[in-house]
Formats: sequence, C-alpha cells, structure tokens
Amino acid sequence: MDNQTMAVVQLPLELYRRGSRIAAAERSVEVSRFEAADRERLLAGAIRAQYGALLAAIRRLAVIDEVHAAAARTVDLVQARVSEGAAPPIERDIANVDLYRVAARRTLARGDVDAAAIELKRLVGLPPGAPLKVRDTLDLLVGSDGEESGPPEAEPDSRPDLLEASARVALADARLEQARSEGRFDVSLTAGYMRMDGGFPQRGVGAAGGLEPIRGVFHNVSGGLMVMVPIFNRNQGEIAAAASELVAAERLRDARRLEAAAAVAAARVRHDRARAALVLFSEGVRDRARRNLEVVRESYELGRVTLTDLLDEQRRFLELEESYIDTLTATFDAHTALRVALGEVVP
Repeated sequence: MDNQTMAVVQLPLELYRRGSRIAAAERSVEVSRFEAADRERLLAGAIRAQYGALLAAIRRLAVIDEVHAAAARTVDLVQARVSEGAAPPIERDIANVDLYRVAARRTLARGDVDAAAIELKRLVGLPPGAPLKVRDTLDLLVGSDGEESGPPEAEPDSRPDLLEASARVALADARLEQARSEGRFDVSLTAGYMRMDGGFPQRGVGAAGGLEPIRGVFHNVSGGLMVMVPIFNRNQGEIAAAASELVAAERLRDARRLEAAAAVAAARVRHDRARAALVLFSEGVRDRARRNLEVVRESYELGRVTLTDLLDEQRRFLELEESYIDTLTATFDAHTALRVALGEVVP
C-alpha cells in the first residue's frame, strides 16, 4: 500500500516583467480617460450646434409670422378696395393666394422648430415629450460670441484627441517594453511539501522482538530557485508587432496634429468671414428693407403702385430676413466649431 500527498507552490519574481506590465496598464487607463474627454468635447459641441439650430428655427418662424401678419393686412386692404370698386376682384384672389403661401411656409417653419427641439432633447438625454424652455435668442448669442472669439494665434494643444494620441504613443511604447521583457530570463521561487504513507502486507520483527506491520509515514519539505532562460523563443513576434503599433501610433499623433491645426484655421476663417457678412447686415440694411416695405404698402394704399409690386416687396423682405438668419446661423456655427477645434468643452 502506498499513499502520497504533494503540494507545490511557485512564486515568479518577475524581475523584468512586472514593472512594464503595470506601466502598460497605466497608459491604457490614460488613453481611455482622454478618449472619454474627447467624446465629451464632441458631444458638447453637437449640443451647442443643435441649440443654435433651434434658435435659428425660432427666429425664422418669428419672421414668417411677421410676414404672415403683413400678408393678412394686405388681404384686408385689397378686400376693402375691391368693396369700394377701386380694385378688381382678381387682386383679392391674388392676395389670398399669397397669404396661403405664407401660411404654408409658417406651418413648415413650426415643424422645423418642433423637430429641432426634439433633436436637442435627444442630445441632452430628454424624452421627446419633456418640456423645454429657451431663454436666449440667436442675436444675443452671436453678439456674446463676438466678445469671446479667443486669441488670434491660439493653438489646440489641450485638445483631448491630441492628448489621447500622445497617450496612445506612450501605450505602444510601454507594450513594446513589455514584449521585450517577456522575452528575457526570469526567476521563480518554488516550495513543495510531500507526505508519503506506505507499507507492505508482510510483518517484520520489531525492536521488542515481536511481529509488527511494515509501515511508515514520511514528510518531505523542499524549496528551490527556478531560472527560466529563453533560448529559442525570445518573443520576437510580439516585439515586432509592438514596434509596428508604436510607429502607427506616432503617425496617428502627427496626423491628428495636422488635422487639429487645419480645423482651427478653417474655423477661424469661416468665423471671420461670417462676422464680416454680419457687419453688412448691421449697417442699416434690414431697417431700410423694412421701411421700403412700409413705403410700398402706403404707396399701394394711395394707388401709386400695383399689388404685384407690394407682394414682390414682401417677398424681398422675407428673403432678406432669411439671409440675415442664415448669416447669424453661420456665425454661430463657425464660433462653435472654432471653440471645439481649440479643444474647449462649450456650454
């Protein structure tokens, strides 16, 4: 009969591996942190851009409401002139058709406002039916953005995606060092314990001269030092793959730097040009267009111009206001893009 129980414990010392493995793990955490920060930057920029789109839709609806009210006054005026016999009934029909056209555009504009609000709610994590109040106006935000355009030569050094790219280079370098360390020799401490319980079915003569079972229990404790020496496998494949990842990470970092510089330059050019276009509108163009509309309306009441002239002036006024809103929107979007390109998490 023979019964053996054995336990062996091995403790790798990891003279060269532990530090590189920990360094690689820490670099991986940095990459994840900067990646999350970059997603936050992009999401904040998308929310601000959508907020601007909502304000633009509200501004456009307000203009169309004003034009609709003017078209309704025109219908009343033409109806009065037709009743007095000063104008043919066809002018009343033409005015009504134009009123219906503006009403249709107002309905579409209301739909644009509702759709923009729903999209904004989605971005901020609200259900479509949640209440949403807007306190700002597009004119107010664009005016405040002009005071916060940033320094002319600002560089996006703190952009999270650039920091992430640099962190990826550090991570690839740490993984290369880890692959190299795993191809070196290492030392492990070993300890073992064995219990042997054995015997024979025969009996032997004991010390007292009597017969006794032949049986014994033995306890063996061992310890040692194991040295692992890589001869044929020095982890060459992992080292080559890690070196390639390092080169790729460096190229990605350089590409992102160029992309960030181009994004800042393009956003700043668009911002400056949009501001210049906005100045043209602010030099009394819109006020003159509004006065022109009133003059043409009064002239029609006096019979000096035709209904077609009045309707054409209303359309020109609406087109001018829509162009102004487009310029406001372009300025707001350019400023938002500039701040995002500079690495800011815009409110």
